[in-house]
Amino acid sequence: MYTRYDRIPISLCDEIYLDCKADWLYFIPSDLPSEYTSSEFAAKANISIDLSRLTLNILTKLGITERIGKKQNSYLYRTLLT
Repeated sequence: MYTRYDRIPISLCDEIYLDCKADWLYFIPSDLPSEYTSSEFAAKANISIDLSRLTLNILTKLGITERIGKKQNSYLYRTLLT
């Protein structure tokens, strides 16, 4: 037998206001090369590869990054805003 618990946040750590496209640069590590893969993004941002892929998909849909090709089996990305 098990009991299911809801995961409810008990406090907020920080708030981030995203008023314009340039504010989304907060999520992009500053030391990325000009062209990068999701695994390179994950390593620089210190996040999992799955979270990296999700983040890059969102940033691409928002027009912050773009897919510019492939490197072996991985997509290559470029940041549009600087």
